[in-house]
Amino acid sequence: ISYRDGVEIIRYNGNSSHVTIPNEINEKNVLKLGNSLFENCKWVTEVTLPHQLVAIGNKAFKNTMLNHIVLPNSIEEIGEEAFAFSAVTELVFPPSIKVIPKSMCDHCKKLRTVVIMGAVEIGEYAFGFCDAITKLALPETLETIKKQAFCCCQSLSVIVLPASLKSAYGGLSGAMKGSV
Repeated sequence: ISYRDGVEIIRYNGNSSHVTIPNEINEKNVLKLGNSLFENCKWVTEVTLPHQLVAIGNKAFKNTMLNHIVLPNSIEEIGEEAFAFSAVTELVFPPSIKVIPKSMCDHCKKLRTVVIMGAVEIGEYAFGFCDAITKLALPETLETIKKQAFCCCQSLSVIVLPASLKSAYGGLSGAMKGSV
């Protein structure tokens, strides 16, 4: 369907484990992946995104075996629960992502590496129950960590907090074996 001056993909009918989203459909740039696009597609393990993608909808990769994805520098918005319950092991959020949404990686048990470059806010339960994360460096742009953002991250032992942080609404409670 039409999205901005491009296209939003709203349905996936394939059965491939490696999916490449085209840069264009009908000579229009693919700019958004719709809500629940790959949700419950347990066979999907790797997705290649178009270089000009600006948005990923809510639950787009929820409950998949997705373990590899590279977010393009053009991405501006990621929906709630976009990667929840997936098998993703690494996520690098480019500076264009200003908000890490609620429950975005909730219960991503294999997520080990998280790089956040420009966010100003991390939402509730964004990384809740991500048992494999061991350390986290947060960007100097970060101002707010919402409640339970890192809830039950049992392996998380080091968090480097930026001076820019204005509020952490219990966002670190239950997150660490050691201390912040």
